[in-house]
Amino acid sequence: MRFAYALGLAASLMATLVVGCDERSREPRPTEKPPTPVVSASITFVQDGPLTLAPGESASLMVETTPPNEYPIQFRLVGDSLDASLDTAKTITGADGRATLELRAPKQATTFAVRATIEGGPSRDLVVSVSGQGFVTLEVIPSYLGNRAIESWTALAVTGTTCAALAPKAPADPDGALSATAAVGATLLVSEVPVGPALAVVVRSEKHVWGCADAAGLGPGSIGKVEVPVTNRPLDTTDSSVDVTLEIVPEKLGWLATLDATRAAMLASFTVNGTEAETLRAAMFAAAANAKELDESAWLAALAARLGDPGARPTAALAALATTLPDEAPTLRGRTSGLDASHAVFTLATFGTLDVSSAGGPTEHLISLTVDPNDQVHLGGALFLMPSRYLGARLEAAVAVDPGTPTLPAWLAKKLGCTTLEVPVTEACNSSCVRSACEQGIANLWEHALDTSVTLGLHAEVALTVTGAATMDDEMRLSGFDGSWLGVMKSGDVVTKMSGSAVGVPANDAPAN
Repeated sequence: MRFAYALGLAASLMATLVVGCDERSREPRPTEKPPTPVVSASITFVQDGPLTLAPGESASLMVETTPPNEYPIQFRLVGDSLDASLDTAKTITGADGRATLELRAPKQATTFAVRATIEGGPSRDLVVSVSGQGFVTLEVIPSYLGNRAIESWTALAVTGTTCAALAPKAPADPDGALSATAAVGATLLVSEVPVGPALAVVVRSEKHVWGCADAAGLGPGSIGKVEVPVTNRPLDTTDSSVDVTLEIVPEKLGWLATLDATRAAMLASFTVNGTEAETLRAAMFAAAANAKELDESAWLAALAARLGDPGARPTAALAALATTLPDEAPTLRGRTSGLDASHAVFTLATFGTLDVSSAGGPTEHLISLTVDPNDQVHLGGALFLMPSRYLGARLEAAVAVDPGTPTLPAWLAKKLGCTTLEVPVTEACNSSCVRSACEQGIANLWEHALDTSVTLGLHAEVALTVTGAATMDDEMRLSGFDGSWLGVMKSGDVVTKMSGSAVGVPANDAPAN
């Protein structure tokens, strides 16, 4: 069989050499590496496992491939094989897809597996159980008090080890273990367990739960019972990434007081230089080209006259616009990115209508993030917000619907009448310059108003605690939660209690919004 394969291989090589001489264009380039072969065939042992042997006993094993063909096969022993041996490490199947090898059992009781692998293809294990004192069937009884959905149990009997040694590698199945699977409620039996060696019995369900019990004193020929305590495997928060939505339901009086204080501070920025006319004049001169050549008193008089009309005053226009805003229960959105077993970075994305990433304030906050054994998420920390930026975003959204004034500064400039402001012009600052100075001055004042939460120390600190039922992916990473949160927002002297629903979903590739 092997001679025929070698002869065929030699003929194939000769044909390749001949073709290579005639068709040099087909030769691979020196820098190219041949592709790794991928074999789609399957391989199995003819014997049913587990195979039971006495110490030192020999057994002939056979593998076969589907579809049958001549494949290079590699063999090795895995698990606690002790001094067991094989008569070959490599062979080639015949045209019928079969190959044989000889196994000699070790001199002591144990379990292990013979692994057959098609080169470039799949593998298959045959579990071997060795004992000179006989074998026993174990009835494994999982003891689980958790609340994860369990459909089936898998039990594994592992010789020559202890639960303490296996725990760090959980939930990976040890090589060479005897195993059995049964639906929840059905009897879970592991057969052909060798009597004699130290034994650890593992129970798991997928990767979600795991438990282990050391077994001793088992006798041959009977069914031994082993109860195994099973607990939830901890969820991995280190590599988790969850998009979080916090519904904000604030205590009404505190919330309104915060908005009132914020609005008053923002309007005050338009009178920071004394009167509104004086503040506008200073802002416009700061924005004008060659401001030193402009007539300060003439500008001030023109602005005072224009502000005699309440409808032209920026402060009056902003105050009136604020009264039109509907009551809103703002929503806070962001993303948690796990750092370690107890901490994460919370990246704040939006606060109501405010895009926090473009507001100039902090977006990343260090928070605590843990999941307890009952799969409850606990998230806590402090977030820093700027109420002036939030209120400004709402005011900006209220005027953005007008195509003639797409921005709030443009809306204020139209109210004031920057295009018809009657002030002396100079060669250095003509009518176009006057209009530009007026519009840019108002825009600069609005930017100062948006920053009042920071400049006046009126930023809001939200201390929050989130609790919810965790969800997980197949790799036991935290993928989301569903629960609620409690918190307190402090802005200046105003303290507001807050609460609401808290939902986390698997983060997508797009930014949280």
